[in-house]
Amino acid sequence: MSCRRRLGPRGREPASTNTQRTAARVNPTSCSERLAKEGIRWAPDEMINLRADLLVTQAEVMSLGGDELGAEGARAGAAQLYERKGNLAAAASVAHLTAR
Repeated sequence: MSCRRRLGPRGREPASTNTQRTAARVNPTSCSERLAKEGIRWAPDEMINLRADLLVTQAEVMSLGGDELGAEGARAGAAQLYERKGNLAAAASVAHLTAR
């Protein structure tokens, strides 16, 4: 099922949007998690802080979805990237989230 909101003629939503809404209510993090992963995939390798920020976002989404192990891995990856970039404040902030 698509995460995008599709509009019909003149901006009106097609009937299939109700199906999408129902799926989002049943599993609200599925699209968010997919979009977070897609953002990481598209972020350029040289933009280390952006990639780390996206990993933090992915960790939040995974945590909301109940995947604490996956969230922990994403936070660890973000902390490594922040440290590699020399962004010690952000690395400490992620470490604080991990310690909770």
